[in-house]
Amino acid sequence: MNTLVSALVAELRSQGVALVSGARVDAISRTESGWQASAAGTTYDAVRLVVALDGPAAVGLLEGRFRSCPRCARRGSLGEPGDLGGGRA
Repeated sequence: MNTLVSALVAELRSQGVALVSGARVDAISRTESGWQASAAGTTYDAVRLVVALDGPAAVGLLEGRFRSCPRCARRGSLGEPGDLGGGRA
């Protein structure tokens, strides 16, 4: 891990953020409180979710999950759980 990533990981963990790395995610879905990710038979619930993978893999995992959200696009984020809807769970 490079120095920048190590520093970010250390800072996030010091603030109580749970990080899961190296897990192959099988599915991602929205919940009332945020997100749910499934990886190798384990389900993770999160208020925020970072998808850190290459473009083609991200498209395969997220494609068709969300309808367009112009307000979110202007903000440059997916917003809060209520901002997006539809898609498959």
